[in-house]
Amino acid sequence: MTIKKTNINDVIGKNYAEFDLGLLCEEKYNKLKHIDMVVYTLLHNQHGLSVKTAMSGSKRFVDSKGNIFINITQEKLCKILRTTKPTLISSLNRLEELELLEIVRAGVQKCNKIYVGKLERTTTLGDYIKSLNLNEDCL
Repeated sequence: MTIKKTNINDVIGKNYAEFDLGLLCEEKYNKLKHIDMVVYTLLHNQHGLSVKTAMSGSKRFVDSKGNIFINITQEKLCKILRTTKPTLISSLNRLEELELLEIVRAGVQKCNKIYVGKLERTTTLGDYIKSLNLNEDCL
């Protein structure tokens, strides 16, 4: 079997979402499910696009206090993530409970404002892996 290897030219210009390893390392986030981490990563990526829009001079995604938010419907998120609305809502609720998101409801058939929170950091990935007491040479 031969895989298609990634060449440096394949990476240039690609759009990748950055997964924050703090979602795995921090004890505070232990109750997150994998879908929650994917939802947060996607919303954090969209937040980055709102930041770029704001830096170009647009105030479209900036509130009256200067805080940056994103607008995306639950329907669109469900389609992107290939999940159901109940699953998405449960995920959003867990992320809100852990103060990783704040959703300001805009009303029926309107896009909610979603503020993406910063992760708390108390440990590194290396320290987290050491704490697992894995006696393996590979990692």
